[in-house]
Amino acid sequence: MRGQMNQAISHYERALALKPDHAEAHNGLGLMLAMQSRLDQAIAHFLQAVKLQPNFVAAHNNLGNALSMQGKMDQAVLHYERALSLQPVAAAHNNLGLLLAASGKLDQAILHYERALLLKPGHADTHINLGNTLRAQHKLDQAILHYENALALKPDHALAHHYLGGVLALQGRQELALTHHEQALLLKPHDTGGHDGYLLTLNYLSN
Repeated sequence: MRGQMNQAISHYERALALKPDHAEAHNGLGLMLAMQSRLDQAIAHFLQAVKLQPNFVAAHNNLGNALSMQGKMDQAVLHYERALSLQPVAAAHNNLGLLLAASGKLDQAILHYERALLLKPGHADTHINLGNTLRAQHKLDQAILHYENALALKPDHALAHHYLGGVLALQGRQELALTHHEQALLLKPHDTGGHDGYLLTLNYLSN
């Protein structure tokens, strides 16, 4: 996987050497760099992409993600909102919802998750993010529905099993809760423990 990313980075770098004002290549290179956690470099390319093409929805969304990963939440929100002002895309709604939820603005986060699901109903991670936010509001039955929706879409989603088991346990449904926790451990034995916060799944966009 890393080898493929490095090849993609080399491809974008060659393209930019030939045409430095290629906004899509800046976005693509930024995306590859962000996936390698080279965030300063990624941000520089996303910024160049939106400078060259101010209405570049994907680059604004991706810039928001990279800024969010650096903890620059206010700047990230501005770019998600800019993306959404240009085009209602599910990824930006989901990503903005994550930031709002993390800052305690749960009602606003729920609105953005719901808008994301209207645009892309088959996105399991958004169902989980919405479920987590509803759980934080103690709306357990509604949270369960969204975890179950996520599992209907992706039956092997370990975190969906983990979160669903947690809410079922809160409701005293211990036997069913244990079934889901066991399934989560079978799917990802090392990755599910301690994930009781928000599922920080930022959705990047290609060109």
